[in-house]
Amino acid sequence: MTSEQHRGGEEVDLGALFASLWAQKLLIACVTVAFLLMAALYAFTRQPVYQADLVIVAPSHNDISSLNYGRGEASGLPLLSVADVYSIYTRYLQSESARRRVFNEHYLPSLPAERAMLPENDVYRTFSRAFVITKVGDATSARYLMSISGTDAAATVKLGETLAETAGAMTKDELLKNVMSDAALRATMLSKEIAGKREAAHKEREDRLSKLKEALSIAVGVGLKKSLLLSGNASEFPSRMDDDLAYMRGSDAIQAEISNLLKRESDDPFIGNLRQLEERMRFYRDLRIEDANLKVYQWDGALAVPDKPVKPRKMLILVAAGIAGAAIGLFMALINFFVRGKRERFA
Repeated sequence: MTSEQHRGGEEVDLGALFASLWAQKLLIACVTVAFLLMAALYAFTRQPVYQADLVIVAPSHNDISSLNYGRGEASGLPLLSVADVYSIYTRYLQSESARRRVFNEHYLPSLPAERAMLPENDVYRTFSRAFVITKVGDATSARYLMSISGTDAAATVKLGETLAETAGAMTKDELLKNVMSDAALRATMLSKEIAGKREAAHKEREDRLSKLKEALSIAVGVGLKKSLLLSGNASEFPSRMDDDLAYMRGSDAIQAEISNLLKRESDDPFIGNLRQLEERMRFYRDLRIEDANLKVYQWDGALAVPDKPVKPRKMLILVAAGIAGAAIGLFMALINFFVRGKRERFA
């Protein structure tokens, strides 16, 4: 049984249409198979692309403890927190300078000769697009997912590790430079503080000598050689005989102190906390931080080499090619049906 439908003022015999399509099943099948063959050729000859996903998290407090050696409230130098260190690391991880270093020092030398002949900027753009870095989580527990695509599974993982390590090395360099600069500045400030104390002690000694010479002049003038305390009642005299009353110590005692002050080679033993300041200055001046145990990031989980490529998706390509081929085959068969119908009507 056939049914009819009006389309554009012309009657279409659906039975004849289906019969025509069935008669052209070979054409439809050939077009579908051709598409499948082209898709299979593409899917099975294209170089597979692997994707490695590496998760990076912040270091622990123990990992950065060496940076805080000699820092804290007592030192005047603020402690470096995990967030401070991790923010510097993630900045380098996403920086163009880190990628350029990996590209120039690791990726470019490993390329085959024919690829190395391509324009360097084109090669770099392809290399840079292989990295996708995404922040996961909030600021306090930020994790960074680094996805790297490449045609060699093991080399892809290695490339991701290299970028992470390069960013880590650059972070360490900056941190160590900053820490050593802080230590050098602190040592300089302590050195100036020590020099200031010595200068103050020297001036105090000079002031003391001036006062003693004046007291000596008075004691000699009044003929007082011995201290009045030695010959009189001590309760009748002030407990301290300094400044205006210093002459009461007698010229012998005053002269002895003057001679002693003039012979003094250094005021250091008489400066309070001088030795502690010198020790702290030496500490900051000689400070060296071993970066062997310093870590500025951690891997979250094991680094596994991907065993399946993400591209090409062979089954998806074949299914899409089969559907497209069948649709185009049907379209060609429909065109043949309508063209043949028009020829029959005008014959």
